[in-house]
Amino acid sequence: MNVAEGTVLQAPRRNGRVLIVEDDRLVALDLESMLLDFGFAPCPTAHSADEALRNAHAYTPDLVLMDIRLEGDADGVRAAELLHDELGLRVVYLTANSDFTTVERAKQTQPYGYLLKPIRPLDLRCCLELALHQVELTRAGSSAPAISSPLLAPLSAREVEVLNLIARGYTSKDIAQALGIAKPTVDTYRGRLTDKLGIKSRAALVAFAADAGLLSVLPPAGKHQPES
Repeated sequence: MNVAEGTVLQAPRRNGRVLIVEDDRLVALDLESMLLDFGFAPCPTAHSADEALRNAHAYTPDLVLMDIRLEGDADGVRAAELLHDELGLRVVYLTANSDFTTVERAKQTQPYGYLLKPIRPLDLRCCLELALHQVELTRAGSSAPAISSPLLAPLSAREVEVLNLIARGYTSKDIAQALGIAKPTVDTYRGRLTDKLGIKSRAALVAFAADAGLLSVLPPAGKHQPES
């Protein structure tokens, strides 16, 4: 789907990475085309909740465009819950379904937008700009350290947060309380850090964090601190 003739779209202020989660292949292709027209960077499209989680972990998007009706047992609202719990991601919902019950369920996931199909390019562009701006504001006020070391490139923002806290002596219970997530979720992140970095001992993780510059920033402000 191309932008209407005569419409001038200037380049966006950022090259945000956007994950499309859409069960209709043709609609997904149209969305990808629009994202490219706007100057955004689409991640490989997902068609189910499971695929959305895999792609989000692999490509670390800034934002997710989420259809509510998906392939498989889990719908887009459930997928949004999982993406937020595991990676701290927010979504913009794209759906042809505007019934009250669906909207109420979607609201509980605190989305950054809700667009009804068929999607108009300018509506999508404006919604993305506002949503990505909100992502930037949220990150600026979060506990994630502002570090751009290439050593951290394989890690998601949430994995960097967990690594930062591990390096500062936080236990899994401490980290769960600090980040507002469940302890088993923290243990999952620790396992991913081990797999991605090839590091098994805490001492080696601390050394890696120091090399990446994490220990040169302050610990998360206003969060639970580990007991001495």
